Amino acid sequence: MKTIFGKRWSGGRLVRPMVALVVLAVICAAAVALVLSARGAPTAAIPLRIDGEPVEAAEYLLLLENERAPTIAEYGERYGIEAGSGASFWTTAAGGETPLDTAKRRALAQLTRVKVQQREAVSYGLLDSDSFSSFQKRLDRENERRKRLVAEGGIVYGPVEYQMADYYDYTLSNMRNRLIEVMGPALWPADDKTLEAYYESTKEKRYRKRPGNEEPSAGKSASSTVSLAPDSGFSDYLPFKDIRNVVQNDYWSSRFQQWTDQAAAAAKIDIDEKAYRKIGY
Repeated sequence: MKTIFGKRWSGGRLVRPMVALVVLAVICAAAVALVLSARGAPTAAIPLRIDGEPVEAAEYLLLLENERAPTIAEYGERYGIEAGSGASFWTTAAGGETPLDTAKRRALAQLTRVKVQQREAVSYGLLDSDSFSSFQKRLDRENERRKRLVAEGGIVYGPVEYQMADYYDYTLSNMRNRLIEVMGPALWPADDKTLEAYYESTKEKRYRKRPGNEEPSAGKSASSTVSLAPDSGFSDYLPFKDIRNVVQNDYWSSRFQQWTDQAAAAAKIDIDEKAYRKIGY
C-alpha cells in the first residue's frame, strides 16, 4: 500500500495545437467493464482511497479515459511515439515516464479534485453519498424515469438514456455549480470593495467590450460575451456597476477553484499497488 500525503492546508470548511491521432469510442458502462476485465480488474475493486474513502476502479477509469486522447496526442507530437504501435505505446518510456503512467497520474489528480468536491457536497446536503455505487443508482433511476416518460408520450430533454460518462460529467457540473452557490456566500464574502478589486485585477482578460456586445444577461459569464484579447483595439471595459452579479459569480468561481486546489493538495491518497497496476488501456 503506497500512501501519498497532501500538503498541510487549512481554510474554508476543510482543514502548438494538438493533432488528432486517433478516433476514440464514446465511453459507456460496458466499455469500462470491458477494459477492466481485460486486465483482470473487477469494476468494484478498490485500487485507492482518498482521505480514507474508497474509490472503485470503475470510477477511476472514467477519469482515466478522459486522459487517453490528450496523452496519445502529446506523446506523438513531443516524442514521435505513435499510438498505432498498439499496447506497446502505453509502456514505451519517453521523458522519464510511460504514456500510461502520465495518463494515470493526471487521472488521479483529477479524481482527487472530484472526490474533495463530492465530499463537500455531501456535507452541505447536496449529495446523499459520494460513492460510485450511489452514482450508478442515480444513473439507473434517471434512465428509467426518462424511458418511462417517453413511453407515456412525454418529452425529455437530452438523451432518452444517458451513457455513464456523459451523466457523470453532467452531474459533476451541476454539483459544482450548486457548491459555488452555497459556498460562495458562506465562505467568501463579496462586498463591493472585494468585488471591485477582483474586477480590476481581471478586467483586462474578462471584461473588455467588443463591437456590438451587450451586457451579459443574468447567470451568464461575462467571459462569454467579451473579447479575451488585450490587443483587440477596444480599450473600454464593461462597467462594474452594470455587471456586478457577473463579477460576483466569477469571483466565487475563482475562489472555489482555489479551494479545490488546496483541498486536493491536502488530501491523503492510499494506493493498493496490486489493484492499481491492473487499471489501464
